[in-house]
Amino acid sequence: MQNQIAKSVAISAGKQKDILEDLSKTTGKITDEQASKIIKSSAKLRDKQNKRC
Repeated sequence: MQNQIAKSVAISAGKQKDILEDLSKTTGKITDEQASKIIKSSAKLRDKQNKRC
């Protein structure tokens, strides 16, 4: 069970990193509002991954 959670968290972290890298490449800098949206989106993704486990 813990291995599945750890794997899900690692996958989510990778997706979050990819999202942040894509944003920084396209705009150079992100606004506070964009950062807030990213954090909320990442939390939803994390919660969704945790519900599967």
